[in-house]
Amino acid sequence: MPDAVSRLRWTALAGLSLASTAVVAYHLYRMRARVQCQAWRRQLLNQLQCQVYFAQAGPALPKRVHLIQSSPEWTAISPQIHERLQDRPLMGVDCEWYTPREKGAPVGPVALIQLAFHDGWCVLVRLNRLGGLPAELRVWLSDAQILKLGVGINEDARKLERDYGLSVRGCCDLRHWVQQFRPHLRRRGLAGLAYAFLGVTMDKDWRVRASNWENPELTPEQIKYAANDALVAINIGLVMLMENCHDPPSDVHHVHDLCRAQFFEPLFRPCADRPFKERRSDARTSLSPDSASNGRGLQSRFDRAKDPVKKMSIRKTPLYHNARLLAPDGQPLCVCDTKKAQWYIQKGLGIQVEAEAFTVKLNFEPSGRPEGAAGEYYLTFKENVCVVCGQSDSYLRKYIVPHEYRKHFPDIMRDHQSHDILLMCVQCHQRSNLHDYDLRHKLAQECNAPIGTDEDVKVREDFALKGVRSAARALEKHRKFQNLPEARAQELSNLLMDYYETDTVTDEVIAKGANLESAIYNAEYFPHGRKVVDHYMNTCGIIPLEKKWREHFLLKMKPKFLPPLWSVDHQQERLDVKAAENRIDLNAYRIATSGLGEA
Repeated sequence: MPDAVSRLRWTALAGLSLASTAVVAYHLYRMRARVQCQAWRRQLLNQLQCQVYFAQAGPALPKRVHLIQSSPEWTAISPQIHERLQDRPLMGVDCEWYTPREKGAPVGPVALIQLAFHDGWCVLVRLNRLGGLPAELRVWLSDAQILKLGVGINEDARKLERDYGLSVRGCCDLRHWVQQFRPHLRRRGLAGLAYAFLGVTMDKDWRVRASNWENPELTPEQIKYAANDALVAINIGLVMLMENCHDPPSDVHHVHDLCRAQFFEPLFRPCADRPFKERRSDARTSLSPDSASNGRGLQSRFDRAKDPVKKMSIRKTPLYHNARLLAPDGQPLCVCDTKKAQWYIQKGLGIQVEAEAFTVKLNFEPSGRPEGAAGEYYLTFKENVCVVCGQSDSYLRKYIVPHEYRKHFPDIMRDHQSHDILLMCVQCHQRSNLHDYDLRHKLAQECNAPIGTDEDVKVREDFALKGVRSAARALEKHRKFQNLPEARAQELSNLLMDYYETDTVTDEVIAKGANLESAIYNAEYFPHGRKVVDHYMNTCGIIPLEKKWREHFLLKMKPKFLPPLWSVDHQQERLDVKAAENRIDLNAYRIATSGLGEA
């Protein structure tokens, strides 16, 4: 018996020893991780200090910071942005706009948007000088697959939606991560997080923050302030990625590899497009003067608004019902939507002949019957799944040939569009849209059909006229409530007098200015899509343009679940059959297949 007790004691001691060894090993691992984390932070700090120093070095911008103030500048820089986003779809984002100090004066639209990337590259886009959001920027901001990091970024997203009608997706407020993993941090504004994560003290001078971001020229202080807000956000995201990494890299250059989607998606995706709310226990933090980026507090009027950012709407019902239509002699004509089949019954044009597989036989001779592979396509049953990955729980319609081109096609090519309307899940749909951007730009160059220039904009905002209108409305309110300082009222009056070339500001002048129309319609407007279609119509025909979009889709997305008989040559086969039966205008057929033959 004593021997058994002794063995039990030795077994217990051995187990305790193993447990102690495991605990020691764990603490050594944690210590190593902390040491490496400190090394990361030192390297990132050096990198960040290089990025924020430029405004003190002189008036010239460094090569990594780009100030965009015209359409040609944007056209030159946008391919480089696209290249970075394809490699690492993550960026720091911030916005600036002008808020007049006078009580009741209208807040200006977003005048500047800042984009920062993992390698310290920063782009400052002056929307007030460009006359609005460029088309490519709209695509990137609305793409949920591209995650945008910031503090108070959902507030900026709502502001962009109000000003430009854009639903910004993929917004990740860094405070979600802080609230979960570092709840002890009291200062959760951008400056507070910069100090906690990077050891950087940001210059948040209120005089710069509240300055006029619509000025003709930005000051070096404004440029530094704007660039640093976006750069700091992406660098804080880098540190968060490193602290969350189980096998941290030893070099800051390797840290940039963490900006690939497989690393940052699990960390930031769960908080994407979720508004940030302070917990009750953190109420004092929300009242801190450093509680949000750009000095816009958590309790701002945008956070109090009850209209959340719009989400991409997925289909709630299947696209394909696979109801069957039959000719009077029983020949299958096509599969279609159940509602369409029921419409024939309601109008007395057909009768239901089968209930289980809903089938309707027409009582009139249809204009045509399915012939060849093109006709067989409309007889095949189709599954309600993403054609790329096969996901079946949520999907959207994807127009393989975008509507901006197809709407200019001749009538014989605009019917039977279902061949080019496929189902995709949200992720594949967004990725496909990003790839479409490449082909649109190639077509712009090939067909001399620019995108995002003044020529391609139907209506643009004249900010000078908008300033006159704002001045008139502020004076209109001032005459009722006397809410402006005398100096400011005189300044606005001078603006109206200069514009209307008058010596006095009467009620009539104020009313005229308050109703001033600031939208300028471009008489030379010619849409990009129509230019491209006209180019193909005058050269090789429109079918090659349609085929180019289908081939682009197959090459970039590599779909694995396409409907049977889906074909790049579908339109050519369909029109050949109709032309052989003399059921279409032969001149329209020539334009579609071979063009007018003009250079």
